[in-house]
Amino acid sequence: MANQTAVAHCPLSNAYFSEKPFPLREALDKGVLVGLGTDVAGGYSIDILNSMRHAVATSRMREGARVLESRSESVMGSEVKPLAIEWKESLFLATRGGALALGLEKCGEFRVGASLDAQLSKCRRPMNDGN
Repeated sequence: MANQTAVAHCPLSNAYFSEKPFPLREALDKGVLVGLGTDVAGGYSIDILNSMRHAVATSRMREGARVLESRSESVMGSEVKPLAIEWKESLFLATRGGALALGLEKCGEFRVGASLDAQLSKCRRPMNDGN
């Protein structure tokens, strides 16, 4: 990209505050660096997995709308790349895509030499005898 710009795609926030969904497939096809965000200011969760689900769902709704529109306009037969993304692309946007969008070349993937930022969380207290 000549301008070295990137996009933080927050699908739920976009749904709340925009008149139409972000054209994710088109941005990816043009080589725009896109990272997936949670944007809790415009949503209700900081869970990146929720953002991944919303990104896939939103892209599928865009594809459904495109198909319905093409049927009503009788523009059948032309080869058009689907607007929907798959869960693998969503995972990429939440990890490596986000790292690349931020210019973090050594992050966002599991490989020798890559940086790793991790957190260990204990979800349950161990059960003690008699307590």
